[in-house]
Order: sequence, then structure tokens, then C-alpha cells
Amino acid sequence: MRVNEFLDIAGNYLQEDFSTSPVWTKDELLGCVRQVYRQFCVLTGLVDKTEIRLINGTTGEADVPKDFESLYFAQHEQRHLDIVKLDELDFVSGTWLGGTTGTPNAVSVIGSGDNAAVRYVPVPSSVWAGGSDSTLDMTAVYLTGGGNQYLVDVVDGILRTTLAVGADNYPVIASPSGNRFMLLVTTNGELHTFAMPVGTAVDYVGLTDASSDLIWELTCTDSGELVTTPEYAHIGLATAALIDNATYQDFDTEYGIVVDMYADGSTTSPAYVGRVNSSRGLSLYAYTSDEAGMLWYKGALPELGSLYSELKLSSGFLPVILHGVLSLAYAHNGDGRDPQKAELLSQVFIAECEAIKRGFEFRWA
Repeated sequence: MRVNEFLDIAGNYLQEDFSTSPVWTKDELLGCVRQVYRQFCVLTGLVDKTEIRLINGTTGEADVPKDFESLYFAQHEQRHLDIVKLDELDFVSGTWLGGTTGTPNAVSVIGSGDNAAVRYVPVPSSVWAGGSDSTLDMTAVYLTGGGNQYLVDVVDGILRTTLAVGADNYPVIASPSGNRFMLLVTTNGELHTFAMPVGTAVDYVGLTDASSDLIWELTCTDSGELVTTPEYAHIGLATAALIDNATYQDFDTEYGIVVDMYADGSTTSPAYVGRVNSSRGLSLYAYTSDEAGMLWYKGALPELGSLYSELKLSSGFLPVILHGVLSLAYAHNGDGRDPQKAELLSQVFIAECEAIKRGFEFRWA
């Protein structure tokens, strides 16, 4: 059910048509739905999620996802770790405050909500940087043409040559079919390519953007036309699969939604696996378990962006959400305010959430 349809149902209970001198607007009630949606997840603990998180090599801490509520399982390099309280870490490692490194034996949650951090103790001896460093061979290209020397860089992905002094390097780049082309420049600063033998060694050229922190990979077509592609070498949403901490498999030629990824041709025990962080298949990091942490946590349902967002709940739970929304609506500061109804519906909502939580925690068989 879409939020807009759900609010029409709520409007019937509030005797609100949202058109003639509305007491409650749909925008206001959308805010109520968002708040109750999150409260429902917290009180019932129904939403289980897992994500790969990068660990700080100095502090041993990993940040948590933005919808994090509580941690119930943790791993490091596929090893299960105990979850302990902060004041119990001395029993795990007496020198944990000194940043002693080793093989993590436990984790502790410091803080709460999306401001929390998960502390691995002791600090892992080796952590993965998540692609925070470029894997490309060169970040500066100098070419001489007709007596003039030029620096080659990019501005918002557009190739640029400027007069400069540096050590000449004439990179050889490959096309999709394997053709080799050497990058050259004319005396006027115009870039061009020259075909090279197939066996010529290939350079992977990364050019720093003059207007941002991006690095653009320089490639070419089969006919030698130059192409720049953003190389997202910083932590964030993956635009390519990273294999062996060095090789990128670009997604540009495959359009669609990634729902599952495997490497080495095995679905049972692959050396490298690409995991997704939601039902839509967005991969948070393009690398998995090695030198990283896995967190299993109680989280929240996908955020409701607008009236046309989908309420991803079983229809049996919608009356519970309705009670929560009506309690907030009757508690608003304005016409239609009814504190007694607000309090009663709030208690009903909380009681229903607690009953759901107990029901799903009970082992029926």
C-alpha cells in the first residue's frame, strides 16, 4: 500500500478530507507516518539487517549504518566475536585503550543510534581501506609535442592540457577489444593517439580532477578516441567490483539492478563475494570479509520519501501503524487536538508492538 492511500484511510478516522480548510494536511501526517514507522521497527525488533563495515586501523572502530538500532551479532574476517559492554573490555584485552593490535576477540557498541560506533578489541592487525587509495599507476601525465611540454589533467571529466614542466611519460592505453594506443600531444597542446603493436605493455592512467577529489580513468575506443571514466576510489556506493584489492570490474556495460554477486564461480565458499545492503541491491562496499567487519543489527524499514512511497509491511501490521499515526495526529498543537485519544491510542500502539515482539521471539516448534 502506498502512503497516499494509507493517509486516506487515516483521514476517514480523523474526518479529514484534506481539501476544504484541512485541520491535518497530508504533509503533516506523512511526518507522523515516518516517525511511527521508525518507532514500530524499534519496538518490535522485526527488521534484521547485515552490512559490511570498514574498521579504523588506529582506533579499531567501525561506524554503523544510519538505520542502526542495536547489534546482535558481529564477525571479523568471518570469525564470530563476543558482544560485551564497554566496561567489560578490560577482561578481553587489558591494553585495549592503548590501541594494541592483534586478532579481535570481542566488540562493544559505544553510543547509540546512528551515532554509535562498534569497537573491535584488540584493534585488528590489518584492515582494508575500502578502496580509499587509487589503484591506478599514474596520477600525472607530462607530454612534449614540438618543443612544448604539457601537463594533462581533467576538469569535470574534460581533458585539458596546460604548459608545464615535468618528467615526460607517454602512456599506452588499451581499447575494449585490446587495441593499444600511445597518448601524444601536438605543439599546440592537442591530444591524439598513435596505434601500437598488440603486445605493447598497457598503462592504467588516472588523472586527478582539478575541481574535485575524483580521479578519472583515461581509456579509449577501438578507433583510438579518448574516453574519461570517473574512478570512485573513495569509500561510498560501489560503481565497480573490486577483486584482489587491485582489479576493478566496471559495471558500466551492465545495466539493471544488482541483486547478488559472486566471484570465482562458486556460490558456497567463494574467496570474494559482493554482498548487497538492501532489497534493491545497492552494494555498500565492493569487497567483503577480508580485513573488514560484518554487523548483524536491528534496523529500520526503508525510509518513506514521499506520499507515493510504498509501505513495505504486511497488511496485518498496518492497523498498528494506523493507531500510532492517529495518536500523533490527535496530539498535534492545533484544531482537532484531543490529548485523551492521543494517550489511549499511544498506549494501544505500544502494547501491540510489544505483543508482536513477544510473538516473534517465541519458539513455536
